[in-house]
Amino acid sequence: MKQISGVDLLFLTKELQSLVNQRIETFYFENQIFYLRVYVRGQGHKYLTVNLGKYIYLGDKKEDSSHPNPFMQFLRKYLKPSFIRSISQVGIERILKIEIEKKIGEDENEENGLKIGKYNLYLELFGTGNIVLTNESNEIMNSLTKRKMKDRTIMNNEKYQLPPQPNLNALKIDKKILNKEIQETDLTIVKFLAIKLALGGKFSEYICDKANIKFDTDPKKVDQNLIISELETLFGLSTNSYIAKNNADFYPIKFNKENLEKCESFNSCILKYFSQFKKQTDAREKELDKQLKKLKDRLKKQENTKSRNLKKYEENNLLGTKIFENYGIIDDLLKSINKAAKEKGWE
Repeated sequence: MKQISGVDLLFLTKELQSLVNQRIETFYFENQIFYLRVYVRGQGHKYLTVNLGKYIYLGDKKEDSSHPNPFMQFLRKYLKPSFIRSISQVGIERILKIEIEKKIGEDENEENGLKIGKYNLYLELFGTGNIVLTNESNEIMNSLTKRKMKDRTIMNNEKYQLPPQPNLNALKIDKKILNKEIQETDLTIVKFLAIKLALGGKFSEYICDKANIKFDTDPKKVDQNLIISELETLFGLSTNSYIAKNNADFYPIKFNKENLEKCESFNSCILKYFSQFKKQTDAREKELDKQLKKLKDRLKKQENTKSRNLKKYEENNLLGTKIFENYGIIDDLLKSINKAAKEKGWE
């Protein structure tokens, strides 16, 4: 399974602008999937669906069941109901920032008499993923997972910190830093773009194809202005989405590849791609449920057999006790029967 890259998220964020100024209704968390339910005027309920550390898309439904989660209860307390005021990507990182406003009471100092609470909800898609809620000052109020790492801390009351940033920002290239990195690297151009500029393999190959540069070229032999120009062109493109016909990959723009199928939107491409893995998971779960049912039926039969045997044991134990209590009488009776049988026969 592929993951959403920073460039994928850049194009998806453009489509998610349809959620701006729409009402947040509630939050769910089920099997490592976070759902933010939004009511979109003219479209009805939509679910911003986030599989932590893997993907994000806007869907029309969620899983049927959900279990109580303390962080979801916290979000409902502070953000239900509220409105999305902006959706943006943090740099080229796999982090989506949602600015939220909520009426929290009356304020005589405000012209309209209403006091507005402002919050930031960060959806982190890198690593194992996380969801972090901060106040207007970007101080952490709560998070799905608390973490104390070498380079950043995700704990209540701490300032929200981004992960360590690369020297190069693909969205705003510093030519001096780019030249320094190129002079010091021993990577090929396609790996340099993928790693140093955090483009990932797919978009690094795209840049090389557009610039007519072989993937294994030494970056020192490449025109740096050409690379910068191609990056600016890439980031300025509108979404024109495709998915591989075998569902092996998804593309926010037209790639020079065969067997691509046009999508209605990039969001629909992502949804279609990742849905196949859910179907596989569902199929495995059905097979496991089938096997579990067989085991439960077998266990039930064994428990019934055990109950019958225990009942017989209790009956026989009772009989044994009665025999022991009346041993003398029974012994005399057996002797009398055996004597009579010898003298008169069993008939």
